[in-house]
Amino acid sequence: MTQSIINQYQPNMVSPPGETLLETLQERAIAVEELAAKMGISEIAIASLISGNAPITPEIARQLGQILGIPADFWNNRERHYRDYLARSQSQAIAD
Repeated sequence: MTQSIINQYQPNMVSPPGETLLETLQERAIAVEELAAKMGISEIAIASLISGNAPITPEIARQLGQILGIPADFWNNRERHYRDYLARSQSQAIAD
């Protein structure tokens, strides 16, 4: 009988994927206004992504992949991990 090991790592803190987006923009000297124009969305929408108030949807992840050259899977995974962290934190706060 083979026993499988499940990764149970759950970090205490997970940053919004928007922080990674902001760092990437800064490293590449791309202005928020420029990214917003290329994506066809408002600067306010980009600011909401950066702050973590708005989720990075699969479509936004696809666009970021095309514009920044960072695969959509990376953005989708960062978003999923962040939202999972928020849900766990909220559940823990309710339990306490």
